[in-house]
Formats: sequence, structure tokens, C-alpha cells
Amino acid sequence: VREYVLTRMTRPRALPATMRELNMEHALAREALRLALHAPGSRLAGLHPVDVVLATGGVLANAPHPALAALILLDAIQPRGITSLVVDTAGLATMLGAIPGLSPRAAAELSETDAVALLLGSVISTAGQPPPGELALRVVLEFADGRQQSQEIERGTLTRLLLAPNERATLSL
Repeated sequence: VREYVLTRMTRPRALPATMRELNMEHALAREALRLALHAPGSRLAGLHPVDVVLATGGVLANAPHPALAALILLDAIQPRGITSLVVDTAGLATMLGAIPGLSPRAAAELSETDAVALLLGSVISTAGQPPPGELALRVVLEFADGRQQSQEIERGTLTRLLLAPNERATLSL
């Protein structure tokens, strides 16, 4: 691991060549995010709930599957409440921060078109521990056509509720 970390420090743009390297890359990214959130003096520590997490960086933007980026973010940040996870796939988020000072209209247009971001999805995270044998959450997803999808979520689990692109539904918790 030490050799891999040193190699990554000297060649930060190198891509992982094996599954083992990819796993180490993701573990390092998760730990870096966690340490940044809990560092002394961090303005991010204790920010719960967070409406939107905008993640940037090659590890997240180049993840082999968007779900891997989402899992890294969930594990590192452990958000509470309802949070949207977004990845800056073009790596432009830091540069776009300067645009409002130059042209507020251009900044608004870029944010409305979502030109640089990939919405991974919305996450609903509960806090606390239900007693053993009790459900953490019961969800009902009601679609516009009247269909319903319900699920019982046990504590400590992740569950995906799928919507087609541009499909709308009402979620009851």
C-alpha cells in the first residue's frame, strides 16, 4: 500500500491498472474525504443535513460505474436526511466558482443546464438505531400512473428505488 501511495504521489494522473489498484484508489479517496470533513478547523464538520454534495476529482469522476462514486461518498460523508449526490465529471466546478463575479447570468445558465455534473441520485439516510427485529423505514413510491412500489428497509442496509429518466413519483416514508 505504501508503494502504491508513493507512486500515486509522484504520478497523480496515472490510472489504476488492476482491480487491486482501483480498490486502493477508492479506499484512499474515501479516507481523504473523511479526514477532510473531520480535520480540526474544518468548516464542513457537523454540517448535517446537507442538501447537495458536489464531488469533484478524478477518482470520483472516472469511477468505472457511477454507483461506485456514490458508495465512496456515502461511506466517507455519511450524510443524514435527504441529500443529492452530484459528481463534477468535467472537473470544472472549481473554475465555475469564479464565473458569478464576472457574469452572474452565465453562471445561472450553466447551473440550469447542469453542463458539468452527473446526478448520482438522492439519498435518504436515517439516524439512530432501531431495536433488533424492527424496521428502520417503510417506503412507498407512488408513480403518476397509479402504480405503487413499497419496501421495508432494515437497519444497516442500502436499497435502490429506481425511476426512469424524467419519471416523477411521490415518496412516502
